[in-house]
Amino acid sequence: LAQKWGAIYGVPLSLILAVIFKESGGNPLAKGPTGDWGLMQITQPALTDFNNKTGHNWNLLELQDADKNIQVGTWYLSWLYSQLKDWTKTLRAYNVGIGRIKQSETAGIWYASDVLAIQKKIEEVNV
Repeated sequence: LAQKWGAIYGVPLSLILAVIFKESGGNPLAKGPTGDWGLMQITQPALTDFNNKTGHNWNLLELQDADKNIQVGTWYLSWLYSQLKDWTKTLRAYNVGIGRIKQSETAGIWYASDVLAIQKKIEEVNV
């Protein structure tokens, strides 16, 4: 699923897998303390953006479906990248929101560093 949506939205497979590992440890039923859902821990604002920009009308409960969750998360990474043109900033925004990273040079930096380190390990294994 990650390979399919990565190809469609232009996001590296290793990055999608790293976000999944960091966000949920691969648990499709994961629910975060702030209401994030599924493999990629999708927030309501990210889902609303996805729905508004793609014409879908999905709710958070539907994000327990791995395919939908990865589609939304990968779309959101792609959209953030189209705005920020940098994967580190994209990951920071995925974690704390695009508005916060525009206000702070450090918001979400630990998250981006962790995900990029996981991505590097995934790429090393799959060489």
